[in-house]
Amino acid sequence: MGVARHEKEGTGTIFSTPMYLAPEVFETRIYNSKADMYSLGYVLWELWYGETAFRDAIDRRTEYKVLDEVVKQDLRPTHIEGTQHPWDNWQHVMASCWNKDPELRLTAQKGWEQLQNREDFQENISTTSTTTY
Repeated sequence: MGVARHEKEGTGTIFSTPMYLAPEVFETRIYNSKADMYSLGYVLWELWYGETAFRDAIDRRTEYKVLDEVVKQDLRPTHIEGTQHPWDNWQHVMASCWNKDPELRLTAQKGWEQLQNREDFQENISTTSTTTY
């Protein structure tokens, strides 16, 4: 989560690791694999929208103010007007990942199962699984 960045972004920003750290990690509490699920929520949002999470918020406020709101006030990325809303199950997995309580987040296995639970996803996965790269 810390080294990749969107091609439109420069270095020296906090878009990467700190922005997507689970609250328990940011607050230096004991954490487990559910912290990775928190970060996955942002990855899913960025995959769906093809944008960097919080870009608009950071354009209006300092990066550190947005980071504070993410951790302390549960700020989450929102729907981008004019784009298709995520599938219900995609939205459910994102929302689970973003839960402040790690015990309420889905496991990776459960998240994968939920994402696969969609007919058009199944059709897309079956047509691309035979493609060689």
